[in-house]
Amino acid sequence: MKRIISAALLLFISGCAASANGTGVACPAVAVLLFVIYPASGSSNIVDAHNIVIVAGTGWESLTLTPAAGQAVVSTEIVPVPTPLPEPNATPLPAASAPAGTVVGTAFHIPPLAAATSYTVNATAASTSGSCSTVVESSSSFTTK
Repeated sequence: MKRIISAALLLFISGCAASANGTGVACPAVAVLLFVIYPASGSSNIVDAHNIVIVAGTGWESLTLTPAAGQAVVSTEIVPVPTPLPEPNATPLPAASAPAGTVVGTAFHIPPLAAATSYTVNATAASTSGSCSTVVESSSSFTTK
């Protein structure tokens, strides 16, 4: 009986290490809701005039725009959030510690996008689980003009 329990424990630990970050520490699943401020989810006829996508919160490291067909666009270039926000935007939720009227978000510079194309927005953030690396979440899409 002791031998069976030891073997089961070894398999369990091996399974954790296989899904770990290289340090032997298991990386738990982290669920984060990505809230896209600009362009608002479901928007259409978005022009490239602003060349940015703004997501709520901080700690985001990269942004990926994935079209239905073709190559994804990845940005790691963070730029200041413009004031006022470009339209159409989703009403951002202010951070509890932010002064009134302040948008707490991360703006990514993006290159010109293909016309009449729908993009799904994904962002990558630093994990809050110590030595684990990243987590990717998706929740929004928009269509260019």
